[in-house]
Amino acid sequence: MKILKTSILAAAMISLALPSLACDMPLSEGREDLYGHTSNPSGIDGLNSDFRDSVAAMMDAAASELGGSMHIYSGYRSVEHQQRLWDEAAVKYPDPEVRDNWVARPGSSMHNYGLAVDLRWNGARIEYGSPISDWMAVNSERFGLARPLGNEGWHVEPIGGRANKDELLSGAPLECQEMSGEVGEIPPVVLMPWESSVRWN
Repeated sequence: MKILKTSILAAAMISLALPSLACDMPLSEGREDLYGHTSNPSGIDGLNSDFRDSVAAMMDAAASELGGSMHIYSGYRSVEHQQRLWDEAAVKYPDPEVRDNWVARPGSSMHNYGLAVDLRWNGARIEYGSPISDWMAVNSERFGLARPLGNEGWHVEPIGGRANKDELLSGAPLECQEMSGEVGEIPPVVLMPWESSVRWN
């Protein structure tokens, strides 16, 4: 009996020590405020629903805690859209190996799978080092979100999204979990000839 009580107590202590893994975010389906900033509704409609809800929850928290406005300006992109971006980049980067450093190849962008969004804060893109970027650095993880690109403070994906893309696409739920703060080795920003301010990954 003493062993059983000890085991139950140990299990309870372990459960208290572990972080909650399931993200409990408010649903965003049907939220009109997510639309209107992207080039067409498919940018929102095509997002993974759990990921979209987590982004929406982070947007709400940022607005509430900082008193500003965050919105999605690029979400889901079709492979055809990505192909257009790839082709347009050829003007500046004719060598595909060089171009690949600045624009994701069609089918290789997380946007093509509804697992990435680009965000603006008060109408401006989010740059590393800005107050909203600093807030995101502290708070994104609580929504199961990460910024894996070292030179795109505006680009957000699910935590572990690249490693677990197939599971997420099959309908596995997002999980909130700890992650390292490291970002990938990304070259510095070089602006595309057709865009004055955005690198499309």
